[in-house]
Amino acid sequence: MHILCLLRNLPVPNQVYFKSGLFPAAIQAHVKAGHRVAVASLKRDGVDHEALTRQVSRWGARYVPVTRKTWFPPLAYLKDADNLTWLRSIWDYRSLLHTVQQYIDQEGKPDVIAALQSTLRSGVPGRLVSRRHQIPYILWEHGSVYLRGVPTGKCASRFEQTLMHADSVLAVSPQLGEAIRNSFPTRSLNVSVLPNPVDSRFFSPPQDLAPFAEFKGTRFAFAAWSKWRRIKRPDLLLSAFAKVHRQHANTCLLIGGPMTPDMTKQIRRDGVGAAIFCPGTLDQEGIHKLAYAADCCLITSDFETFALSAVESMAAGKPVVSTRCGGPESIVTRDDYGRLVPKDDVDALAEAMIGVMNQATRFEPETIADHCRRNFGEQIFAERWANLYRNVAERIA
Repeated sequence: MHILCLLRNLPVPNQVYFKSGLFPAAIQAHVKAGHRVAVASLKRDGVDHEALTRQVSRWGARYVPVTRKTWFPPLAYLKDADNLTWLRSIWDYRSLLHTVQQYIDQEGKPDVIAALQSTLRSGVPGRLVSRRHQIPYILWEHGSVYLRGVPTGKCASRFEQTLMHADSVLAVSPQLGEAIRNSFPTRSLNVSVLPNPVDSRFFSPPQDLAPFAEFKGTRFAFAAWSKWRRIKRPDLLLSAFAKVHRQHANTCLLIGGPMTPDMTKQIRRDGVGAAIFCPGTLDQEGIHKLAYAADCCLITSDFETFALSAVESMAAGKPVVSTRCGGPESIVTRDDYGRLVPKDDVDALAEAMIGVMNQATRFEPETIADHCRRNFGEQIFAERWANLYRNVAERIA
């Protein structure tokens, strides 16, 4: 099959980008299934399209660069707009739509559009291309908006139209799938589950653990990595660690990701700065090292559609302590893999952290890694995509 994958942005070579292994794995899964794959992403200033062309080629796919800069969307897509809500969506994606239209004019229509980066990031243009050219499209949803509350107003219409017309909607966790269905109870949405894959490198240890090993020493190391923002609850993370550290001085916390001013102030206020190491934003290799340097991964979010850090940690054989915030419930499914605690409960979180630390020998790295490989490894991920497209091909035939 001829598959056109749509994303808002791709990991750019030599630039740090969280989840940089996620979408390449998705693209390579399509290639491994024997499909002809092209990739189009939204134009961004400063993007090195030549470097992306080489990178996507290494994955076995073709990168379709933006070749035309314009302030106006293709007129054909304007005619397909349902209302002004769609008009705004088209406007936001004008460069991507021009790129896709030029690709179709030159290479012919693909058999399927795969919108890989959630409803607003790729589903909106995917739906428009599908409607214009009568091509089936599949939406892979990662967005936490459904967990945070039903979209309302004009935004609700945009979400509903994109989901309703998709040939298949894939959610990265059962919890997200249920939230999507509950957001539009009057619609019979075809939602199934396709979890995120873990980068295969995480199943093997890195060559070294610098600089984390030097800071950790002989201490028990908790770790958390994210693009920190309010719903990730860094305040809860720091408060729980401070509580644990006051009782167990031989502990430390490794934090990956850009520190916010509030996080810095809280660390200073709690007086635990000497026990916390914050190297800043990490690339995939840095996260790989952090996963192996840690003794336990922490997830403190209010909402997570999946929680990629959980499977990165488990691929390294490490347990996870997480809030019950959505995705982690389908990952940490047994006490052998870690602990789940209520959201926004610093006492419960600290108690679970201490419990994992005191029972560290109970968590067998091989058992944890095997669970991760069987459920979130790239091989099973590729097989799930292949099965999906077989079903699409049968419906097209």
